[in-house]
Amino acid sequence: MDEFKLRSIDDFDNDFITSVRQPAPAPQPAVQAQPAPQARPSLVPEYNPNASQNQNPAISDPLYTPDRMSDVPVEPLNIEANEKEEKAEKPKAGAGALIGKIAAIVMLVVTVLVFVCGCFLTVFLDNKGSALFGHTLNTLASDTTVNETTIKKGALIIGDVKEGIDDSAGNHLAVPTTLPAAKGCDIVTINEVKAEEPGSGKSYVTSRPGNPATAVYTKDSSYGVVNIYLPVLGGLLSFAMDNAIWFCAMFVLLAAVCICVLVLINWSVANKAKPKEEE
Repeated sequence: MDEFKLRSIDDFDNDFITSVRQPAPAPQPAVQAQPAPQARPSLVPEYNPNASQNQNPAISDPLYTPDRMSDVPVEPLNIEANEKEEKAEKPKAGAGALIGKIAAIVMLVVTVLVFVCGCFLTVFLDNKGSALFGHTLNTLASDTTVNETTIKKGALIIGDVKEGIDDSAGNHLAVPTTLPAAKGCDIVTINEVKAEEPGSGKSYVTSRPGNPATAVYTKDSSYGVVNIYLPVLGGLLSFAMDNAIWFCAMFVLLAAVCICVLVLINWSVANKAKPKEEE
């Protein structure tokens, strides 16, 4: 009976206040034991500074045998054999194709040379005595008989104006033509050579074939002593100069034809060689 005792309201209040002021301990989570991580094997070998280079696992491995440059077989280059094979693969042209190619090449070269030389000569042709390597180029303006030889109109007259040329009496001289509205030159015969005078130079007393009248020309006003002439060439060059566009077009067409012939010959030879390769 002594242990059982009624408690008053004040006792309950004191117990309640005490329980509120003292916080209850927080519950601790349960910790599960985890197994220790296992070390994975490394693919990189560990570096040991005290070990020598001969202890490398890649080299010490009996299954690893590195290749040497001296052990690799090298096939020698046979340059001559390769050249022979390339030559053998090229199709051989027949006799007709070879002759055609040579003819086309020759025609092409001749066409180009004639065109270039013609353009070069026309610069000095009938150019008022302009000299090319000591020679003047002029077209004969009219038919002329020289030493019983008739030189036709249009011939190319080459006059020599170099120092020391034989310009004595009896020789022939190229002089500007006296024909109205004509270009080119005439040929006269030297009758007398007068000595050089101050300010005028050497002069020639001349006469035209079949005409007793005389005329005087100085060395500077003449086109030089005539020793060479080329029939028809002067007239042809003069005609080409007057129709330069048509002549240029003709030469370009000839060159194009020669090139087309070469291309066709090569194409025909290549087509003949194709059936043999397919067989």
